Amino acid sequence: MVANTSPRFPLSPNIGSGIVSAANANYDGTGTIVTIFSAGASGSKVNEIVIRPIGSNAASVLRIFLFTGSVYRLLKEFDLPATNAIQTAQLLGQNWYPDNLILPPSHTLVASVGTVIAAGVAVTVLGADY
Repeated sequence: MVANTSPRFPLSPNIGSGIVSAANANYDGTGTIVTIFSAGASGSKVNEIVIRPIGSNAASVLRIFLFTGSVYRLLKEFDLPATNAIQTAQLLGQNWYPDNLILPPSHTLVASVGTVIAAGVAVTVLGADY
């Protein structure tokens, strides 16, 4: 097997996002899911995933899956505390900085929440294509 001896650097930004609010109790990627990122034609690197509530929500869990084109794999789960949107305090979110998350071409990231949340959460993926 020939080793890659040349470094690869991302060529152009790739930002994906989606709003997730519908309940999905499945741990296998089936059911109601939202595509939040699609890898470019030569693959992509994911640098950061930003999770922000967009209003008042009940507590739930956010699940992020990798979809290979035929199989879903659970990558990460995040606790989503209940939020109360008021005009005098910020809604706290979370950031995930995955170490060396490289997606091959045609792979996607999808997300779901375990229980219905009224306003939903915005999930933004910051990455770049090779």
